[in-house]
Amino acid sequence: MDALWNYLETRELAMYIGESWWFPLLESIHVLAATFLVGTIAMLDLRLLGVGATNHRVSRIAREILPWTVTAVVIAVVAGIPLFTTRATHYAHNVAFQAKVVLLVLA
Repeated sequence: MDALWNYLETRELAMYIGESWWFPLLESIHVLAATFLVGTIAMLDLRLLGVGATNHRVSRIAREILPWTVTAVVIAVVAGIPLFTTRATHYAHNVAFQAKVVLLVLA
């Protein structure tokens, strides 16, 4: 797999992203999308716990929040992939990153 990671990070686009204003822009988008994702999940969780929006049915909240949640996931992944390619070998061997990926897949 190291050959693949090395291939990804030596691509011209990956190097350009890592050395330009694209990296902080994509990172900001990635973090905002992840925050939005957590927020939408928290809204539904709080309703399930009976803490918030108790005057609305759970099914209605879930139905209305799902498109926003899916959109946030898609944006986070689309912004995250180019970030990963800038230092693919480093991230692939990083235990924290590995845990993040495993937990996201399980979620």
